[in-house]
Amino acid sequence: MRFCQLTLVLLYAVSMYQLAVELALHRRPRVLELFDTMPTAASLKTFERNLQTVSLSRQTIGAATRRALADWLGFAGSDLVLGVDGWLFHGPGVRYVTGPGILDASRQSAHIEDEPDFVPDPRPAIFRFNRDCKQAGAVLVLLPIPDKSMVQPRQLGVTSEISARPYWANNTGFDRLVAELRAGGVEVYFPSLSPAGDGKIYFLRQDSHWTPEAMDTAARDVAAMLVAKKFLEPGRPGAGFRMEPRTLTAAGDLPGLGSLTAGCKLYREQTIVVQRVLDRVTGKPWAPDEKADVLLLADSFTGVFSDQIYWGDAAGFAEHLSWHLGRGLATIVGNGFGAWKARAEVVKQPELLKGKRLVLWEFAVRELIAESWPVLPIPNRPPSGSGR
Repeated sequence: MRFCQLTLVLLYAVSMYQLAVELALHRRPRVLELFDTMPTAASLKTFERNLQTVSLSRQTIGAATRRALADWLGFAGSDLVLGVDGWLFHGPGVRYVTGPGILDASRQSAHIEDEPDFVPDPRPAIFRFNRDCKQAGAVLVLLPIPDKSMVQPRQLGVTSEISARPYWANNTGFDRLVAELRAGGVEVYFPSLSPAGDGKIYFLRQDSHWTPEAMDTAARDVAAMLVAKKFLEPGRPGAGFRMEPRTLTAAGDLPGLGSLTAGCKLYREQTIVVQRVLDRVTGKPWAPDEKADVLLLADSFTGVFSDQIYWGDAAGFAEHLSWHLGRGLATIVGNGFGAWKARAEVVKQPELLKGKRLVLWEFAVRELIAESWPVLPIPNRPPSGSGR
């Protein structure tokens, strides 16, 4: 009851604030746009997007309101799901597990109606990219990374019995998707961090990403799989490099999604130890090798311990995978690059595939429903200096 009352008060106050400011500035109230045309699903969606863009409350008091809701009621917004003992989960990740199947017809049609440019079905994009890689002489291997909500059910608040399987839950359409991709000639490797019921910690408390230890486990397992399937020859792990531990303290990326800052009751910092990969002779941090015959396309699961935003540098998935393989890697890494941005870089620069025998495509598994999957054909450009 207290939550409902406070929510209604906040909604009314924010709306009146917006209206008062617009009238004071002699602006036409945005709410009147609702009556300019006959309401339709499309016009209401456009009005909603426009209102989010110009909302004064969103610009001025939104953050303060979200902090108050978090402190008073434990509500952190749609992008966050509160677990137990200060654990935070990324909303899209939880919705990936609990929502409709990746390939469900209802989900496909809903996106087409609401967002005509959104491509919900990942299969055509993956099949096309696989074909383009083969034409360039490279094998494509998909590396979807499990979501935090799949691996830490107890911290999410799940109290029912959890069987000792790799993940306590997954999207209902994942197995079907993987089966169809493999039947179509696409290599898929889904890292299994551990049995979900073992009680161990594999993800950071207030970050959407894995711990350094879980990341290194995945890097070691991926390296072993690539050698076992004869995609690569065995190398000498760590050749030419050494590891150096570094202790770091931060909260992570999730508090910012709910405007939770130091001083908020839900805000918790965490201390971790990362293992930086350094050149054994010069001491310089590991760096990508553009001439390497393995290309890694990746998102923030690879960059989280490399981009220096929260958790240091030279200690991420690319560095540790290179260490376990005993060979260099070329990389295209960026925050949110999983679904299509990394592919877009290859489309812009097809020469990135030149001399590559293996393309590893790492992305957060939640991207299979959270992001659009457009087909991005790679231009068949002649080699530089061919004279054609």
